[in-house]
Amino acid sequence: MKFEIFQEIVSTIKLADEKINKVYESGIDLIDVVDKHDRAISLLLNAYYGEEGSEMLDWFMYEKFSDNRKPLKAKKDGKEICKDLKQLWKYCEDYRNSKDFVECKLKIPLTEEERLNILKKMFS
Repeated sequence: MKFEIFQEIVSTIKLADEKINKVYESGIDLIDVVDKHDRAISLLLNAYYGEEGSEMLDWFMYEKFSDNRKPLKAKKDGKEICKDLKQLWKYCEDYRNSKDFVECKLKIPLTEEERLNILKKMFS
């Protein structure tokens, strides 16, 4: 994927998230409306960049710059990777083209019965 396309995707996702958060802060919950779109976008990114690339992208967009920053992802030498969007893109592209690339598998949703069993185990 060309960097310009990658940049536009990330920018659009971040802008949409900011708008949804502002609407939520005003008392309107749109999660049920946008949830299916978010899932479709996530599946596309997972299929293209694999689980590792997609996780790095999620971390960069939602956690790297948050107040509750998780430890930075690091290479073997312990140095930070993905300091900016260009480095994130390069990381994702390099991983996608590496021999280690594994396309993310579709997770089968739990049935209502399975969910109830998990909850019973957790609270009994």
